[in-house]
Amino acid sequence: MLGGKALLPADLLYGMRPWSGEQPAASQTQHSASSTPQWNPLLWDGIAQFYPWRVHYSRALAQGSIPLWNPHQFCGTPFAANAQTAVFYPLNLLFVLFSPVRAFGVSAALHLLLAGAFTFLLARALGMGRFGATVAGVTFEFGTFMVVWLELPTLVNVATWLPLALYLILRSSDLGSFAYAARAGLALGVSVLAGHFQIASYVLGAAALWWVWLTIARARTREPSALGQGILLGLASFAVALLIAAPQILPTFELAGLSHRVREVTSEGYARYLSNAIPTRNMITLFVPDFYGNPSAGSFWLGSAADFMEYALYVGILPLVLAIVGAVFAIRWRAVGFFVTLAVLSVLFAFGTPLNAVTYYLVPGTSALGGPNRAVVLFCFSAAMLAGFGAHWFIQFAREEYAATRRMLGQRALLVGAAGFAVLFVACHIGAAAFIWALNAQTRADLRIGLGQYLPLLAILLASMAILALYTAGQIRRPLFAGLALAVIVGDLFAFGVGFNPTAAPERVYPETALTRWLERSAAGRIMPINPSWSLTKTPEAILPPNAATVYGFDDVQGYDSLFSRHYKSFVDEHLGIDSSPRENGNILFIRRLAQHWPQGMAGFVLSTQPLGDSGLKEVYDADGVRVYQTPSAAQNTYVVPLGSGGAPVSRAWVTDPGQDVNAIRVYAETDRLSRLVLAEAWYPGWRATVDGVPQPISPANGIFQSVVLEPGEHEVAFTYEPGTFVVGTFLGLVGVLAVGVAAGTALARRRRA
Repeated sequence: MLGGKALLPADLLYGMRPWSGEQPAASQTQHSASSTPQWNPLLWDGIAQFYPWRVHYSRALAQGSIPLWNPHQFCGTPFAANAQTAVFYPLNLLFVLFSPVRAFGVSAALHLLLAGAFTFLLARALGMGRFGATVAGVTFEFGTFMVVWLELPTLVNVATWLPLALYLILRSSDLGSFAYAARAGLALGVSVLAGHFQIASYVLGAAALWWVWLTIARARTREPSALGQGILLGLASFAVALLIAAPQILPTFELAGLSHRVREVTSEGYARYLSNAIPTRNMITLFVPDFYGNPSAGSFWLGSAADFMEYALYVGILPLVLAIVGAVFAIRWRAVGFFVTLAVLSVLFAFGTPLNAVTYYLVPGTSALGGPNRAVVLFCFSAAMLAGFGAHWFIQFAREEYAATRRMLGQRALLVGAAGFAVLFVACHIGAAAFIWALNAQTRADLRIGLGQYLPLLAILLASMAILALYTAGQIRRPLFAGLALAVIVGDLFAFGVGFNPTAAPERVYPETALTRWLERSAAGRIMPINPSWSLTKTPEAILPPNAATVYGFDDVQGYDSLFSRHYKSFVDEHLGIDSSPRENGNILFIRRLAQHWPQGMAGFVLSTQPLGDSGLKEVYDADGVRVYQTPSAAQNTYVVPLGSGGAPVSRAWVTDPGQDVNAIRVYAETDRLSRLVLAEAWYPGWRATVDGVPQPISPANGIFQSVVLEPGEHEVAFTYEPGTFVVGTFLGLVGVLAVGVAAGTALARRRRA
């Protein structure tokens, strides 16, 4: 941020056309290892999905409309209905206040700050001192899970609200307060709006377990009515959460039911789901995060570089030791047992055990989540909290009045932590060694796993043990111990995190090229790039990869989205004669080869790196290694089809205000007979049409587009996308906000009377 860089992996663009002719020089990049990062299909999402989405979001809001529709991909597709666009997430207004290219860094910094602050707040409420609470906050916000996902912001944004929700639930349970229950619901609802339903489901699950834990504990120590009160407060918080999140939940559920990702709950599907669990061999990365290499250094060798992000476990060496100490010596303290339980459950889920069958077969939607590995977010959070408890345990036994017992108990803690660390370390190494030994000899020789990987680990471990031992022996005072311990934790986590996320100069994020300038100036219809293949392990050879059109303001036939219409995919598959989604990434829809008999208005310009001389299309431009061919219906985004018989029809139609409102398209049409006006925009539930101000039914045309019937004459036709799920969801969201306000106002009035 201070160096004027964008927190975006823009260099990944420069292996594709039309940008490949502008490869960055080493001095132009902020990347830690080289000017061209190792291809990482997950990191690619930061520049290929999230950046175009945030650009579309900011442009629409700047024009005064909520972007419910994206006309630039898939011949038009729902936009806000995909939760990861996070249109209703309040903090995404940063992308309106700042330019999107700058806002990624601002948003990342703000969410890391909030994650640490909320964790500190929860830790203090559970009785930790400032040192223990700071250890917990720093460990959570700078642990590998939060760092590796920074450029795919929805995961981090959702996880940020977990500690605040747990804090508000704690206050509600302790005080028997509906006001705090409503605020907890607000925090949970905002976490859903933040944009990643899978991580949000883990946040909601942890919150439900926390309610149960606190309610049972309260019922055991107080009057029996506490049980009923806890149940009511918990239900109230989740009711508010669902109301707050309704503007996102209802459209997303509608889109999910119609999307390409609808998956049957079957034994084969369960096997695929478990195949994405964290492999046991990756336990070694709990101690040595770069044991199998690191994509930021171009050295990751264990499958796709995306696996490095999916299986991120590292929370730091000293926090791990302190977490073991906290779990053993502070187990009787309030909530320690909860975080031990949460850590164990999250590990069992993330690593794939029979426990996953419970959620897969009984919880709707689990089959569409892809895999259980990201449940590791709960382990990272729980480990941070346990590290805070362990740090607080050390501080507690530093008081002068406990001088007689400090040395004995401190030595026990130190020994237990070291022994637990050693046992885990050895066990994980045995598993990793067995995996490596199973590889062939040549592969083992190429791995170069040597002493260099362990030197930083050894230095951090020795520094950690020295600090703990000196403090236990009474050789250093509390402030120095706290400062040194935090310095080791921060240094450890920053040594990993600072170099992981690539950055770029803002002008390198989707720069203009000769091709994009020509398309912007001359292309009147949709573009259809021919992209025959994709890859998980190397930079794909692609032309204007999906979603690039959104940045430049073109309309594209293809697209890249975690949720898109199954109906549209089937339509394209049928015309291509092959699956339009590459095997490596089912969320992409490519035009993988030139097909015959596309419907009128489908595409105006075909882009290809190869000559299409036998296609009958006219080549109109050639730049940046890309040939542009014009189709016969280049400018026909809307057209009139006569329904009656007779001579040659007299008819015409055109869009009157293109680009003024992403949710509405206005067309002027005239015809001399009963006709059908076809709008080359993909059909989807929620579109409405009026002809001269009178509502008219919309029917599909050519199997994919929208159309209305016109009487002879001149007409003004308005197509508007306003799905009922959005209207109902917005109403329910306002009810949720009102409920929070009423609860807060009632509590304030009660305090004033008291």
